[in-house]
Amino acid sequence: MKTITNDKQFKATIDELSSLQNRKLATLFLQNVMGLTDKKKYQQLLTLASNKNATEQEYANLQTAIQTMVVETNARCGTDTDWAAQAEHFVAKSALSCVKDANRSNQNSAYDSAMYARMACNFASIADGKSDEQAETQAQYQILIQFLGDK
Repeated sequence: MKTITNDKQFKATIDELSSLQNRKLATLFLQNVMGLTDKKKYQQLLTLASNKNATEQEYANLQTAIQTMVVETNARCGTDTDWAAQAEHFVAKSALSCVKDANRSNQNSAYDSAMYARMACNFASIADGKSDEQAETQAQYQILIQFLGDK
């Protein structure tokens, strides 16, 4: 079983995945931060991601809806530094990473999703007054290790 103890190993391991594996892993990272937002908003994406026969066109159609959520959550962040709104915005950005075109070779959707998920957790911890900045990072290492074992 592979061991991942730092971000260099984490990124290098993700870089070895196919684009479709990248997308599937991106969705797992997103699912790990669903507690920071209204999961119902993302149910269509989570359902699509679990469909092995999903087409790129279905993802493209969903990308438009998620891009709208990214814009809306960005607008709600405002200038008053609403940390919970910032967290929700980065959950939306993580979701957007999950619907990127899997056929484009320059896409690293899982890594992008992971980084946005970490940012969401950081903002949520500021909002809650609790700080455990390494918790999400360590959780992501475990998600990746389990993903590699399941493929």
